[in-house]
Amino acid sequence: QNRGGRGVKGMATTQDDVISSLIHMSTHDDLLIFTNKGKVYRLKGYNIPEFGRTAKGLPIVNLLKLDEGETIQTVINAKSDEASDNNHLVFVTRQGLVKRTKEAEFKNIRQNGLIALKLREGDELINVFLTNGNEEIIIGTKFGYSVRFKEDTIRSMSRMAAGVKGVTLRDGDQVVGAAA
Repeated sequence: QNRGGRGVKGMATTQDDVISSLIHMSTHDDLLIFTNKGKVYRLKGYNIPEFGRTAKGLPIVNLLKLDEGETIQTVINAKSDEASDNNHLVFVTRQGLVKRTKEAEFKNIRQNGLIALKLREGDELINVFLTNGNEEIIIGTKFGYSVRFKEDTIRSMSRMAAGVKGVTLRDGDQVVGAAA
């Protein structure tokens, strides 16, 4: 590139396609893929086919065995060399439940997935993020309310737990986003 250069196109997208996240990983790293139904899938980096930067790519549903009605909510790079007991996964659901689980509980995941959290009837997973144990979490709702709290106020739970109330919702309100 010289002065006034425009850069190089990194990826071609279709009209309705949107890039939501970019993940940097090694071929030896694992991807943890969380769905709206509360399931988690593990995909090794070397199992993802390599394409050129202008290629259209491959739909991720061709690499995973997703159930009917499942959509991917979050993809997290679980680096194998950085796993520690301090790392936690924080889950936030549409009905305002929050759950914190040690990353180590997601080491052995079967090909057809594993239940990451127990969801109530009509609830779905909104977001999952990897934390180091002393982050702050913010949750936003559809009606414009938000709450911020320290991660360590949530006790660490088992993989099958449902979670605790993270935000009080009014009638018709629901969680639309969360971040650490």
